[in-house]
Amino acid sequence: KHAGDGLASAQAYMDTQLPFPYVHMITLLVSLNNLSVAMINGLRFAITLDRRDTASCCAILFHTVLVCALYQGLLRLCAFLTDVLGDDIIDFPILEFQRQIYDTCKSLARRTYDFHQLHRNSQLGSVEDSAAKAVAK
Repeated sequence: KHAGDGLASAQAYMDTQLPFPYVHMITLLVSLNNLSVAMINGLRFAITLDRRDTASCCAILFHTVLVCALYQGLLRLCAFLTDVLGDDIIDFPILEFQRQIYDTCKSLARRTYDFHQLHRNSQLGSVEDSAAKAVAK
């Protein structure tokens, strides 16, 4: 019962999407941030290049690439995490999970069948014993 409820909850979460305006707003904010970082650091780079300060130029270039790559990476990671039961490298191993559920259900069904067979046979045995006793009297 609990496993079925958990799977139903997981499926409900998987079917619930973020509203498109929210997703677009976050994407727009990341893009605008990257654009502003690139523009500001481009101006700073031009000023320091005019002064022939190569160490500062390298630091500005490194900062620009690092910040923009990190924000784009976080945006991509959020896209990967929206489907945790997919087939990406960071997703849950759904096939292994389904195999374990299948094996557990099969084992449970086998044990239930065996129990009912044993219980049925013991009831048949007691009915036969009662009939034999009745005939003997």
